[in-house]
Amino acid sequence: MPGSPPRSITHVIFDLDGLLLNTESIHAAVNQIIAQRYGKVYGPEAKAQVVGKRALESSQAFVDALALPMTAEACLDARYELLWERYSQARLLPGAQRLTEHFQRVGVPMAIATSSHTKNFALKTVHHQDWLGLFAQVVRGGRSRTQSRQARTGYFLARSPAPGGKARTLPGF
Repeated sequence: MPGSPPRSITHVIFDLDGLLLNTESIHAAVNQIIAQRYGKVYGPEAKAQVVGKRALESSQAFVDALALPMTAEACLDARYELLWERYSQARLLPGAQRLTEHFQRVGVPMAIATSSHTKNFALKTVHHQDWLGLFAQVVRGGRSRTQSRQARTGYFLARSPAPGGKARTLPGF
């Protein structure tokens, strides 16, 4: 707002996939491999139906969009088998390291909040352990309301201590 003093950034909460880490290309390649098994093409129309959903819902959308002769559960199993072979190839997106190192240098605490479960997170970040050391906390997926809400709405609410020991709520994107 005009006349308002600038606000300083006090904390940052990042999502992992597609914001810091390039896993989108891995998912697209895996979906294309499965589609090709059935003579189909995984294109933009199918992708629009698949992305942004929880794993089983995404698999059902994938099966439906391409009219694949398999269940969502079988598709999910096939996807995970291929993803687990490839997740270690995930690379930081351009600018992610520079941005996070900048926040570290200027003393802004950072966290990662991701819907990725522990195994997937470990595979995706196997080559990024030093970089992960920049983050004060990493919250991984589970079956909590926070994880479900993030999967539906694309944001997290995290509790963080404020000066004086009072809790404050911080939105993160």
